[in-house]
Amino acid sequence: MAAEEVLQGADHYKSEIERLTRELSETTHEKIQAAEYGLVVLEEKLTLKQQYDELEAEYDGLKQELEQLKEGSNLGFVQGTYTGATDGLCVHTYAPLLALRFRLFLYRLRM
Repeated sequence: MAAEEVLQGADHYKSEIERLTRELSETTHEKIQAAEYGLVVLEEKLTLKQQYDELEAEYDGLKQELEQLKEGSNLGFVQGTYTGATDGLCVHTYAPLLALRFRLFLYRLRM
C-alpha cells in the first residue's frame, strides 16, 4: 500500500509539473505576443511622429509663403497697380506671377 501511495503521489506531482509547464509556456507566449504588439505600436507611433513633423514643416513653409503673397498683394502687385519703383520691370509681370504662386499655394493646401 505504501508503494501504491508513493506512485499516486509521484503521478500527481508529474501531472502538476506538466500543468505548470503548459501554463508557463502559454504565459511566455502571451508575453512575447504583447511585446511584439508593443513594438508594432511603437513603430507606428514613430512613423506618425515623422509624418507630423513633415506636415508641420510644410505648413510652416506654406504659412510663410502665404504671408509673402499677402505682402505682395498689399503692395498692389496682384491688382496690377504699382506703388513703387520696379527697376525697369513692368508691373504687369508681377501680377500673373503672384496670381500663379497664390493658385499653387491654394492647390498645395488642398493636397
